[in-house]
Amino acid sequence: MKLADFLFESGMSTTQLRRALNVRCRSTITRYLHGDRVPNPVTMQRIIDLTSGKVQLQDFLRGGNPKCATIITLPSGRKKLVFPWANRESDLEAAEAVEIRRVANDDDASPPLQAAVAVIADRVRRREGRWFMDGRPVDPARLIREANRLLTARREPLIFYPGVKS
Repeated sequence: MKLADFLFESGMSTTQLRRALNVRCRSTITRYLHGDRVPNPVTMQRIIDLTSGKVQLQDFLRGGNPKCATIITLPSGRKKLVFPWANRESDLEAAEAVEIRRVANDDDASPPLQAAVAVIADRVRRREGRWFMDGRPVDPARLIREANRLLTARREPLIFYPGVKS
């Protein structure tokens, strides 16, 4: 498990992590989270102990990005990781747009679900195969019902989905 994913799942802040690891510089933690730096052996042992073994050295050595992060492309063309705890408005807006496009174009989502995501837009996410609306886990039928509620208010055609009454 990537260190950033551990932070996201545990709800620990980067400041709490820095203090728990006895690391002085905030930039060191940022580098760990982005995969730009591997902890020294002492700090690595502290990470293993803190995470109860969920984060190991190979998680820093193996490629790939944290699941909790969204990759955005800056105007310069450079790629950037945006974490859920980011506080720059421009990064959050760019990450939001990426997530909406990704979920709406999700190939393994059925066409009715893709249509529902397009209607609900910024209120829906998909992480690790699970749907979330307004930050809470929901089933596909709930997504369709909410999309149909919005479509009814707009006087637009409803989305048909098995088990969901129009």
